[in-house]
Amino acid sequence: MNRFLGGRSEFDFLADNGVFVFFWHSNNHKYGISKRVLNDIDCGKHVVVNGSREYYEKALEIYPDIVSILITAPDEVCVQRLLRRGRED
Repeated sequence: MNRFLGGRSEFDFLADNGVFVFFWHSNNHKYGISKRVLNDIDCGKHVVVNGSREYYEKALEIYPDIVSILITAPDEVCVQRLLRRGRED
């Protein structure tokens, strides 16, 4: 597993310097997919990424054989999670 847990300024520095192939902001957090993933794919490795629908079309342009998997929970569980988060109206 590859993961970076750092501050916003560190993330912005990495994003500004091309470390991420994709990055996005959601719910006051910043997320990015490192370009190292592309090296793994090019080496024939299987890669699982928890990503965003926001860049999926662009990912398909780079790797047309990409496979998306939707993992979800029952509606009642999703509703309880949303209520607990308290961010949605």
